Amino acid sequence: MLGPGDLVLAIDDEPDFRLLVSEMLSDAGYRVATAADGRAALASVANEMPALILLDIRMRGMDGETFLQQFRRQYGAQTPVVLLSADTDSACAVDLAGRGQVLPKPFDIDDLLAAVGSLLLLSPE
Repeated sequence: MLGPGDLVLAIDDEPDFRLLVSEMLSDAGYRVATAADGRAALASVANEMPALILLDIRMRGMDGETFLQQFRRQYGAQTPVVLLSADTDSACAVDLAGRGQVLPKPFDIDDLLAAVGSLLLLSPE
């Protein structure tokens, strides 16, 4: 069973947001990697596959939709994704196919931790 100690990749172009999410998840016992856009995230994934991805849709550089399309094409759909975005009507939300959740920004810290914990517990070992 997966849980705290697993790698969570947080992808967002806002440095303060990445820092906040990183601190929250680290305090909960998760290992956290961050990326400022989809291109940097794909490079990070090539080094170590995360157990879960937190993904913003609208970012400078490679956006979340493009990242998710390329990630799914290269690595399949096993890794769960939590979309953290004000743009919850995105086509990207449809691509989750039962392997994720949409958490609209702004979100409650407890809701984020619950989403991460529940998706990691459902992931294959």
